[in-house]
Amino acid sequence: MDYIGVSAYYEPGKYVDGNNPQALEGYWASIDQNELLPLSQKFNKPLIFTEVGYRNISGTTVDPWNFSRGGEPNEGEQKAAYEGLFGHFEEADHLAGIHLWDWSSDPNACGSGNFDYTYCGKLAQEVVKQYYSGTGGNIEPLPELPVDDTTVNPPVEEENETPEENPIQEPNETPEDNNTEEPPQESEAEEFSSEDLAFGIKVGSTVETLIAGQSTGFTATVQNQSGFDVANINADFEIYDESGKRVFQLYDEDLNLANEDSIEYELDFVPETAGKYTLKMGAFSSDWSKLHLWIDDLLPFTVYNISEVDENGEELSEEEVNSQEKTLKIWWPSNGSAVNGVQPFKGMVEGLGLDQYNMYWQVDGDGENLMENSNEEYPHKHASVDLSNWNWNQSGTYQLTFIAKNLTGEVIDQSNIEISVAN
Repeated sequence: MDYIGVSAYYEPGKYVDGNNPQALEGYWASIDQNELLPLSQKFNKPLIFTEVGYRNISGTTVDPWNFSRGGEPNEGEQKAAYEGLFGHFEEADHLAGIHLWDWSSDPNACGSGNFDYTYCGKLAQEVVKQYYSGTGGNIEPLPELPVDDTTVNPPVEEENETPEENPIQEPNETPEDNNTEEPPQESEAEEFSSEDLAFGIKVGSTVETLIAGQSTGFTATVQNQSGFDVANINADFEIYDESGKRVFQLYDEDLNLANEDSIEYELDFVPETAGKYTLKMGAFSSDWSKLHLWIDDLLPFTVYNISEVDENGEELSEEEVNSQEKTLKIWWPSNGSAVNGVQPFKGMVEGLGLDQYNMYWQVDGDGENLMENSNEEYPHKHASVDLSNWNWNQSGTYQLTFIAKNLTGEVIDQSNIEISVAN
């Protein structure tokens, strides 16, 4: 072992003013002296902060680990948190490095309008940039990072304009059908370009109707239409749900693609829940330091619960969905089965998506035990149950009850089975 990893989500704001960098620096000095330095000395190993980060929100230093708490945006407190952190540990020889959370590859994540951990486009960005450049001290704006010399760029005219910082591009031609209510599940081949390069991209799916818990079957074909060979480019595909959360990523590092050549990618995305999603694509330099191209809406698409479509894949009306019979099916254990050891309890409600109900199991009328969602083989509810201590019935038989409830707690259906346990 070369280093000792520490998750550094300490809570300085509970003890000092979270808006005062000097007070925060003093807090870290105390934690370091009493906890971190002794840990390093005990094992004679340097430390690494494996993760630490602060949200753009008031009170971020009180509970920096809390990603869901509400509040008001506060760039000043986020900036102060990083100043206090780096201010103390800049000269700490026993700390080998700090991994920060988080920097999104989506350029639209930047800016002051969100509460997220990213410091991109916020006051804290200059603090992080300054200390990671190795200079520390007073915060002054830094020049942009140099582009990797191995990245191939097109020849430019002498009077070429300065490129935008985030080259977010729309397709050169807008498709006639722009109905956002029913987004397509296949895109036409379109050219997306920036000053650095141009790609022709087509995304399609072998699946006619996208269902939660089932593979989307997406493929993406990328053709180099830049007019020159592209080398050492990172191609990055990302899918975001309607809340803006990234739920899928696939990237190909150090891609070399001759002019007019194509490459196809399989995007094996299995959505856990129904809803609207967006596929995005970016092209970065080989060290990820420069964004050459970002396509923010390569393919918007909709995923349905299996109960929301008919046998032909056509969307049902709300009235039709509500009129469907909701039946609880138990896959395992089956009624009358003889089992022992750890067993997978499995079941589902026909006609409902996993996010539309909860399911519980109980034995001999005892307490209800919540089951988890699983998309293995087919969307269902699952629980791993150890039967090795089931010995209170001399007969060895036990009554299992499985109960499905909607999200308001009303019982949808239940099923009773009997099993034999031999221990």
